[in-house]
This record gives sequence, structure tokens and C-alpha cells, in this order.
Amino acid sequence: MSWQQTHPGLPSRDPLTRRKSRTSAAQSQTTRQRQGRNPSTEALCLSEWVLIFTSLPPEVLCTTTASALYRVRWQVELVIKRLKSLLNVDELRAHKGSKLAELYLHGKLLYAAVLEKMTQSRFANAKRKLDNPRRLTDWRLWKTVANDLNAGIKACFPVDARFEDDNIKSLSERPRKRTLQCLPSPILALLNQCREMALSRV
Repeated sequence: MSWQQTHPGLPSRDPLTRRKSRTSAAQSQTTRQRQGRNPSTEALCLSEWVLIFTSLPPEVLCTTTASALYRVRWQVELVIKRLKSLLNVDELRAHKGSKLAELYLHGKLLYAAVLEKMTQSRFANAKRKLDNPRRLTDWRLWKTVANDLNAGIKACFPVDARFEDDNIKSLSERPRKRTLQCLPSPILALLNQCREMALSRV
């Protein structure tokens, strides 16, 4: 049984522009060379096209529309980039696979859900959906609301001198082989001598 028989549908082909075609071919050739192989003629030929497989007939979804819809997937990538940039969702202060890492991740995702809900409420008149021409991205909206939300969270937890040592400990670098830089001992001795002679206040 052929692949087409097990996967009923129609491939949609969209030729790349000449500039993008050259870039795609160069990337394919570089990847193959890193793997110790030369790209085949078929691979170089396919690099000039975007192949989109769909079960919809051309009468329902033409090639141009299918290609435009496929490119909208970039919006999903932008959401992930915002989560990484604004929330550092890819940086968890815990071991991978641990319960603490899971707790961190769920907490950040909950924060993101609250942030999105507040953004929708605050900027209800902003055209953010993809069904209309847009004039702004969610990046600045998220940033604005995140700053306000962070300030509100911090205001609920006033600074308490009793926890100063714990705060410093939590903000300290993790143990590592390379120690953080400090002044050489001779320089420290020289500074102490200058202080004793009232030549320095450092």
C-alpha cells in the first residue's frame, strides 16, 4: 500500500521567491555538508518549494490561501517567544523533571493566563485578533500589563528585615567551580594601608 493510499489528501505546492529559494538551497546544502553528505538533486529541487499537505480540495482551499494560512503559524512562535522573554518560562530554578520544576512551570503558566485575561480587559478596544487588520502586536500590551501586575504583587509583600538573609541567599549564585571575581590580596592590603593613613575612603 502506497503512502498516498494510507494518507488520503492533496499536496499543495507553493514556489518560493528567487531570493528565498537561494537561501533555502544554501541552508539545505550547509546542513548536508555538516552531516558529511552532499545534497541530492531532488533535495535541491524541493528546497525551491513549500509543500503543504491538506485533505481539503483546491476548490475549498486554494494553494495561495493554504500557503498564507500556513505562514500564520508564526503567531504561535511569537507567543512562545513572549513567554520566554517576559516570563522566562524556559528558565526554572529547579532540577529538570522534579516536582519543584513542575510547580514553577505551572505557576508561570497561571501568571501568563492572568496576564492575558487582564490584557483583554484593559485593551478591549485594541484590534488584536487575526480576523481584522492589526496596528499593534501583543508584545507591548503584555509588557505594560506585566509591569503593573508585578508592581501590584510586590506591594502585597512589604519588605521585612527579618527575611533579608533569606532574600540574599535566594538571589545568590549557585555553587560553581569558578568563583566570582574579587580584588587580589595585595590590592586589598594596599587599600587597608591607605585607609589607615587617611589617604583613601574606599
